[in-house]
Order: sequence, then structure tokens, then C-alpha cells
Amino acid sequence: MAHAVSYYFATPSTLSDPDLHSKVDRMLRLLEGRQQDEGSKLAGTMSTQEAADFVAISKRTFERKVQQGLISPIAKHKKKNQFSKQAVLEFFIAYRGYQPAQLP
Repeated sequence: MAHAVSYYFATPSTLSDPDLHSKVDRMLRLLEGRQQDEGSKLAGTMSTQEAADFVAISKRTFERKVQQGLISPIAKHKKKNQFSKQAVLEFFIAYRGYQPAQLP
């Protein structure tokens, strides 16, 4: 899931480099691609509490999001839901609207 990043440089027009915006755009695309590559390598699972803590919402709110079908568990372990780290990352991005500073 790609997110658009916008920026604005408050510089006088005489000091503006015509290639500056294209350079910044290229840097942002590279950084976003790197973040997505790192996210695609995630392996493992998280419990309901761990996933809720990562998204920074209460366990009950996270459980409601599961009931609403916004995220699905991949397995149950001893009657407890387990979520893939990749799914939790995607849910975080959809719920918060931005990439997390750290991956789960």
C-alpha cells in the first residue's frame, strides 16, 4: 500500500533548484520502496495483545477490528488468536495512515 508524501520548500524563487523537487521525489520513492521491502520480509506471528500494543490501541478495540473483518487471525494457539506480522503491519498502515517508525 503506497502513501503519498508531500513537501513544501519555503525558499525564494531565485534560489530554487529546478531539479530539487525531482531529486526529493526520487529519494522519497527509494525510501518508501526500502520500507516496503523490509515489511515484505516479516515472518512470525503476534498475539492479540502484542498486535494491539504495536498499533497503539486497546486490546478490546483491536478485537472489535477483528470482528469487523479489518484484520484476520491466521491461527489460534490455545484458544488465542495469532496474527501474522505482515497483516499487523498492513493493518497499522491502513488504520494510522502512515508507516510505523519500527517494524514489529
